[in-house]
Amino acid sequence: IDLKEEAARISYVDKKTKDGKTLKLGVINLPSFYADSEGGERSCFEDMRKLVKEANAKKVDGIVLDLSHNGGGVLGEAVRIGGLFIRKGNIVETQDSGGRVELLADLDSTMDYSGPLVVLTSRLSASASEIVAGALRDYKRAVIVGSDHTFGKGTVQAVMKLRDDLGAIKVTTGMFFTPGGDS
Repeated sequence: IDLKEEAARISYVDKKTKDGKTLKLGVINLPSFYADSEGGERSCFEDMRKLVKEANAKKVDGIVLDLSHNGGGVLGEAVRIGGLFIRKGNIVETQDSGGRVELLADLDSTMDYSGPLVVLTSRLSASASEIVAGALRDYKRAVIVGSDHTFGKGTVQAVMKLRDDLGAIKVTTGMFFTPGGDS
């Protein structure tokens, strides 16, 4: 996957309110939760942090985080991105088939953006995008807008290599839950 094509990007839109006031909105399109597996420094978290900083510098009145075509990706990146918009706290809880629970949290008390936030989802939004949207909703940091539901998979998966270079299989290893306990 070419990370340049999947990279987060921002555009700015001016919208007039009913009372004639003009609002400047930053629209961040995040098509996937990516990280450079080749040991490079490219990650969606770092890209998002730069875009949020840019939006703050341009004094936007609000941010729209577009996850409507985001099918998921690297879970750790989703946790870090959720942390851009909250002080600190649990982003997702995973539970394996043995009942073991793991909490993945933002431990950094820095909130990179504290203004109005809308998260755009669709039926294509899955996995890590559902986690971020659910956490921001549960913390009352964002309004979720879009389809009547997301993809709704709600599972944690791992890729396991097969012996003798026969390929790999993706195995469901658990379920994830939002900070409010929703699957």
